[in-house]
Amino acid sequence: MSATLTLWGLYQWDNTLFDLLTVPTVVIKDDLINNILLECSELEVVYPDPDFCKTAIAAWSAARQTAWEHYVNITKVEYSPIENTDRYEDITINNTETEAITGEESGQRTNNIKHQDNGSTSTKGKSLNAMSRTQQVNNIDSVSAFDTEGYSNANKQFNDTDENSDTQYTAESDESINNTINRTDTEAHNTDNQQDRNRTYKHVETAHVHGNIGVTTNQKMLAAEVDFWRWDLLAQIAMEFRQKFCISVY
Repeated sequence: MSATLTLWGLYQWDNTLFDLLTVPTVVIKDDLINNILLECSELEVVYPDPDFCKTAIAAWSAARQTAWEHYVNITKVEYSPIENTDRYEDITINNTETEAITGEESGQRTNNIKHQDNGSTSTKGKSLNAMSRTQQVNNIDSVSAFDTEGYSNANKQFNDTDENSDTQYTAESDESINNTINRTDTEAHNTDNQQDRNRTYKHVETAHVHGNIGVTTNQKMLAAEVDFWRWDLLAQIAMEFRQKFCISVY
């Protein structure tokens, strides 16, 4: 009967066997080592050389880091155990509209303007011009005697003249105004109108759809929740170690 070397025996020989083991950030390394020893202590090791086994453990744990980190993230997921759909929908609609408006307007506008002035002026009246003039003329002839130096009136004549004149006239005037202005203004217009209008709008909608879509009952989902939490991350890593480094034959 050939001798066998168990994991516990190898660890007793070299207690630094797991010094190069790397673990996920939330895992306590000593807890993981104790779980590995608890699961695999009585099993024969594949690599009985302590130095080689230590190096193999370091390489294996480094390669499994990504998977183990995913295991950790699974335990952090927040969800409702009685909901089997949890969907987020982001809907974005970009719409651009371009509108071109072309219009033409033509026509003629006529304005008829009529202006009329009507009126009359009448003047009637009488005027009287009177003139009176009196003129008196005295003619005296004087002579002197031979025996005196003084003069005596020889002949005296009085002439009086009166002038009277009256002038009367009548003036009449009639003036009428009749003034009519007719004017026609004609205006023609022709207008071309072109307008371009662009409109862009963005519609963003976010929907969160969750709940039970009816393919299973809440009781079955709760039972699956219990089964899931029977799973243990440390036990999972220990089982992987057993498959990699131990011979499971008694």
